[in-house]
Amino acid sequence: MSLEKKSIHIRIDQDMHSRLVVLAELEGNEIAAQGSVLLEKMIMGEWHTVTVAAEKMNRLGLTGNLGQGNGSVVKLREVEDFSVIGNKKA
Repeated sequence: MSLEKKSIHIRIDQDMHSRLVVLAELEGNEIAAQGSVLLEKMIMGEWHTVTVAAEKMNRLGLTGNLGQGNGSVVKLREVEDFSVIGNKKA
């Protein structure tokens, strides 16, 4: 049983599309499936970076008000908010 996935539409540079075609052929995947695999890997890498930074900031006591940004107070979410969204493995 596979999990239902959300659909998105993206536009990429022609060179990146050509590379994606080659990567898909090497892996025996359709272009969309290979693009999905690569995008999910990239998102998980970025998510890891954000959660590690948030954990470090929380340990340093840097959550909450950080100062002014365009006249309004800038606030960070607590690290616990990130765990609600999920640390699901790709």
